[in-house]
Amino acid sequence: MCRAVCVLGLLALCVGITHSWDFAVSLRNHIIFFTNGTISNDVLLFNQNPTALVYDETQDRILYINKQSNDDVICGLYIITRDHKCFTERKGYNIHSFAFDPVTETIFFTETRTNNIYMISLNFSFTGIVYALDNVTPADIVVDSCQGYIYWVNKLINGNRKLLERGRFNSTGREVILKSGYFQIHDLAIDLHTQNLYYFDEFDGFGYINSLDFGAKETSLLELHAPSTILTVSKDYIYFTRSNESEDTVWQLPKSARLHIIHPELVKKMDNVKILGIVANYKLVDQIKGIQGCESLTSLLSKPVVPASVDEQLNITVSKNNSQHSNYSFNDEELPKSR
Repeated sequence: MCRAVCVLGLLALCVGITHSWDFAVSLRNHIIFFTNGTISNDVLLFNQNPTALVYDETQDRILYINKQSNDDVICGLYIITRDHKCFTERKGYNIHSFAFDPVTETIFFTETRTNNIYMISLNFSFTGIVYALDNVTPADIVVDSCQGYIYWVNKLINGNRKLLERGRFNSTGREVILKSGYFQIHDLAIDLHTQNLYYFDEFDGFGYINSLDFGAKETSLLELHAPSTILTVSKDYIYFTRSNESEDTVWQLPKSARLHIIHPELVKKMDNVKILGIVANYKLVDQIKGIQGCESLTSLLSKPVVPASVDEQLNITVSKNNSQHSNYSFNDEELPKSR
């Protein structure tokens, strides 16, 4: 009994430590956590190239793409235990980006060889095609867990002008949100609290960080004079990276910024390394607080975090809540056909 109480106390202390991070970046073989610009945790991942980081608060894990010579898999790092596991099989996928809906426990990813958007339902152990895009190549992707929408970017090739699209989880309601004549959109981030999408809009090494609200009103926040690579959003900031031959840097910009008014602040400089991914510690439960249409999700996401690997070590049985989206949920008849 004493041992169990002591172990639980130690785990509680670990939860407090790991939950204090502001953002995390991935390098080859590493995921590094930062608090106030200082490294607070460094996890070694042998022989892995973790990119496209996503934080899942329900299991306190960082999901990522392990890029491996055009045979990519999606994996997860459990922050408390430092264990990791993969959720896709090696099938020759070239995965550009992915997103995770914690409510239905579903991963959506874009695959650039087949031009498909796939889903992996962790509840149903199911993989299928959500959208077959044929004449366009999907790139970056995010999800709106309240309304059950996927938003994705199409690469600007072969005269394509449908740069930003959305569709529902069940393969219906596909529509173009944003078109462009010359610029290339990349690296989407979504904030349900402000109801905005954030992204880079670049052409020939010059462009902007823009926001697009769910009413399709576009706003430029920052003018860029050098290429930038990856962005993520927290409660207060947009974090983004820049890269050159000798160093990679992380910058932050207040979400309240407007063009030519506020300058970004350098947060971290990393010499002789390549940043592969970045993610902010911005929980979905905080994003949807007070947002109309998201009320029923709050109780689902407010449960204490006890990762599955910790459950097994302590022999604790945790019942999972299989409640569904407020506006959309899967059932067996609506699941896309498996490949």
